[in-house]
Amino acid sequence: MLIIWMMKNDADYSDTLKKYYGQIGYYFGILTPAIMIVGALIVYFVIMAQMLYPICLAMYAWITQSDPHFYKDPTFAHFSMSYCSLALFVVLVLINQAKDMKIFMRLSSFGVVFSIMLLVFIIGTGIIALTDTNFVLGTMKQSDATIWSDDERTLVLMNRNFPPLLGILCTGYFLHTVSMDIIRKSKNPDKAGRDMFWGYFLTFVSYCIVGVLGYIGFMGT
Repeated sequence: MLIIWMMKNDADYSDTLKKYYGQIGYYFGILTPAIMIVGALIVYFVIMAQMLYPICLAMYAWITQSDPHFYKDPTFAHFSMSYCSLALFVVLVLINQAKDMKIFMRLSSFGVVFSIMLLVFIIGTGIIALTDTNFVLGTMKQSDATIWSDDERTLVLMNRNFPPLLGILCTGYFLHTVSMDIIRKSKNPDKAGRDMFWGYFLTFVSYCIVGVLGYIGFMGT
């Protein structure tokens, strides 16, 4: 809200910083979002590589009717997420060489549909896990020692492995700088405070539901 109040009719947030803080503020307003979006892109890349690795293993297991080993840590000694990351990087570089990106813009328009499908899947998986799995609270060491053939799973309330979530934080702060464009194109710009409150509140609720039920669901499978 402070950004929206201070920007008023400025074309860009960097112009607002220049008005109040001079040339230093202007460059700060340009460089900071760039740094934040790099952090967000890194996290998105890691997530895609993490998703690609089990998909490749599942396809290999289905084709060969075998049970390949899943390596949690990246390593080049065996087929792991490291090789998936390299393959994904090559594919993304080739895609970005295309001069006409209209097909990808069309695909991105279906993002809302796929997001809703993903939300329904995660929430449904969590609810099903609550009905057929016995959950107990414990430490991360106990959770890592889970015997997956049993029906008991150890949930951890606190985990020090939070740095990967910083990319999501970077994305959130990056959106601050483009908030004015969103408000200007809204149906009722004069009700920006109300819309912003509900936007942040619903985002908070959705993150909590997906985080809790997603953790429970995938621990219960």
